[in-house]
Amino acid sequence: MEADTPRILLAGNPNCGKTSIFNILAGLNQKVTNIPGTTVEKVSGTIKVNNKSYTLVDLPGAYSLFPKSEDELVAANEILNAKNDMIVFVADATRLESNLFYFSQIADLGIPIMLALNMVDLAQSKGIQIDIDALSQRLGVLVVPISALKSTGIDTLKNTIHKVVFPNQTPFYASFDNSGIAYPEFVEQQMLSNQEHLDENRKIDAGKRQRMIAEIIKTSVTRLPYKKRLVEKLDQLLIHPIWGIVIMLAVMTVIFQSVFMLAELPMQGIEWIFIKVGGFIKNALAPGFFNDMVVEGIISGLAGVVVFVPQIVILFFFIGLLEETGYITRISFLSDHFMRKFGLSGKSVIPMTGGLACAIPSIMAARTIENRAERLATIFIIPLMTCSARLPVYTLLISMLVPEDSYVWLFNTRGLVLMGMYLLGFVSALLFALIFRLFIKAKANHFFVLEMPELRPPRWRPLFYMLYRKSMMFLSGAGKVILIVSLILFLLKSFGPAGQMQQIKEQYATEYGNSLSPEIEQQQNAELLEASWIGKIGKIIEPAIKPLGYDWKIGIALTTSFAAREVFVGTMSAIYGLADDDEGVGLREMLQKQKDPTTGLSIYTFPVLISLLLFYAIALQCASTVAVVYKETKSIKYTLIQLVSMYGAAYFVCMAAYNLLS
Repeated sequence: MEADTPRILLAGNPNCGKTSIFNILAGLNQKVTNIPGTTVEKVSGTIKVNNKSYTLVDLPGAYSLFPKSEDELVAANEILNAKNDMIVFVADATRLESNLFYFSQIADLGIPIMLALNMVDLAQSKGIQIDIDALSQRLGVLVVPISALKSTGIDTLKNTIHKVVFPNQTPFYASFDNSGIAYPEFVEQQMLSNQEHLDENRKIDAGKRQRMIAEIIKTSVTRLPYKKRLVEKLDQLLIHPIWGIVIMLAVMTVIFQSVFMLAELPMQGIEWIFIKVGGFIKNALAPGFFNDMVVEGIISGLAGVVVFVPQIVILFFFIGLLEETGYITRISFLSDHFMRKFGLSGKSVIPMTGGLACAIPSIMAARTIENRAERLATIFIIPLMTCSARLPVYTLLISMLVPEDSYVWLFNTRGLVLMGMYLLGFVSALLFALIFRLFIKAKANHFFVLEMPELRPPRWRPLFYMLYRKSMMFLSGAGKVILIVSLILFLLKSFGPAGQMQQIKEQYATEYGNSLSPEIEQQQNAELLEASWIGKIGKIIEPAIKPLGYDWKIGIALTTSFAAREVFVGTMSAIYGLADDDEGVGLREMLQKQKDPTTGLSIYTFPVLISLLLFYAIALQCASTVAVVYKETKSIKYTLIQLVSMYGAAYFVCMAAYNLLS
């Protein structure tokens, strides 16, 4: 795209439907969620109007040109730096009066602008009648009624855009009492001053705008009495201080039960396929180094992660469903009073909930939080929320800990334990936030302002596209890391210093001959593994992790999983290797068979499994998260404090748990 290509900027309040309109106009599959403040960076696409190309830019939602958060700053800078651009301001027809405040500020900058009045169908169902011609005349701009959900009015919107380029527009409100300067200069002065409180001119400006907007609404909007719809009655139940919490807990229980119960069959199928493929390749290729590298290195490593895709898809589906329907915002509203006890607010809940999928975009989404101390606290605790990368680790360990057919009343015990791990992450986050609050105090009181989106049925097409995209991102991202790690691990376990591994092979050949029984072969493989480079590295790590109940093999998996938590499973698969087709067992069964060579007892005992679950619940096992925390805070000190404190807490909690349970 050429640098001088004219731009169309989509601006508006949070949750007004800008991103939906962007997707329709530009034809891009940009993520759309029903959560205020989701778009934290500008997103660009291309649109053709009357055979002329424009760059279409979706700006973050904002309430004012005077930014109070990082995402509002992005939008304000783009608008103030607009040159040969025009603005399509998207307003929510059901909240027109509050939306027009931001519109009026932009209109006074002298940039070509039009108003796309979204959700007009919803407004009509609520008895809100808007006189489009009267509104257009009073505002002095073209107004186009649309519905992004139903894709109505979009053609009219596109045909209207070209009329707005360099029009002869009258500013909405062009001067101030006693200010003596033009409005664009006034805005720039106010932004540069970076004052926490409005100065007198800004107060005068805001009051005058609100009075003028009230007059416009009075002459162009009529509100008729209407009967409350069923969805509005349901909404009152969802945000009820008691029943709302009961419903929220019930929803969470259903989600975590489904993650185990619905995924069990497809997981078994994927595990069976990898066992068969591994056995086939092992028999098809000539015995030797290449055969072992493919089967024990590549296939074993990938199998350890791919098998958990069904659970991740189910989790993403439910999170997407909560976003699409607008229910996550209700959870945020319900949580505000409780969260304030920990130095947070309901706004922290949205990025924290996003952390159930991935910490990285959720940390970036914390830009929507105006209060700096609250924003830093939210960034600090998001890594403790149970992200999808932990799910393969939890699933493996819980399935070893709890029998498959174990139930508590009607509920699958594995699902209940998994829900407990998610609750543990949330409780840990609150405890860390409480500690954080002791060191960083908020400089000013702040209020919780949140646009409550309409409850609506999910849009299945974007929801399923999101599932596909996130699943592919997980497979491609985790797959690349695991493939590299698995190959490195295979090489490290295939070779050792000074021919020690060859000596072990010769010793067993001399003592038992060329045909070894399965028990003797397993004993030989254990000695070979311990004599390899990976064994030597593991032995160096082992003294530090022994108090937690871990052996050197677990230590290797803990180390490699700093690249990404799910690598733990791939590492364990690569270290132990998948069984062949005749044995027909997967990683879970293989780990359960492992015995301590000294005591002869099982390695993965109840205390060890609990210790591992706690470690992955608390430790910051993700290099990418560390990088994005530094990017968002611009502080090495803050990043190191977060990393060290979470590792330190994990170490001492796991050591205490292991010793108490042993």
